[in-house]
Amino acid sequence: MPGRYCLTACAGIRLAREEDFEGIMRIENACFPGELAYSRAQMRYLVFKSRSVTLVEVSGGAMRGYISMLCRRNSEMACLETIGVLPRYRSQGVGRRLLEAAEKIMISKGAERFRLEVSAGNKAAISMYRKAGYSITETLPEFYIYDHNGTRTAYRMEK
Repeated sequence: MPGRYCLTACAGIRLAREEDFEGIMRIENACFPGELAYSRAQMRYLVFKSRSVTLVEVSGGAMRGYISMLCRRNSEMACLETIGVLPRYRSQGVGRRLLEAAEKIMISKGAERFRLEVSAGNKAAISMYRKAGYSITETLPEFYIYDHNGTRTAYRMEK
């Protein structure tokens, strides 16, 4: 069972629950200020109603990060929808552990490939994804409506 696997194999990482929603929104707004953040309605749908898997990492009672990954029915491609780690916990492996845990769950659901889009200006995220085995497959000019890390260009990355 994916949730059980994560609880035993990924210390501090578990499936998101209703009581995690406010913490997820705090992280979302810290990572993606203003118009860059998902609205509460969008995030609630993503976390609880879509065909996504949303995980949180909690340590010492503090939520440090979250990830949501989607996989359409009868598809071998899973897509990373959003990931956020509070700034004070970055560069500590939180994002990488969340990504690995989400991938393992998606593999158990039939995913064989992974895709994401990332701001071309987000060098730290690009580096993390490369270390996790992702490669840039496409440059998407004007992908974002608003500037993300000083650009509207995104890279599509796949694994």
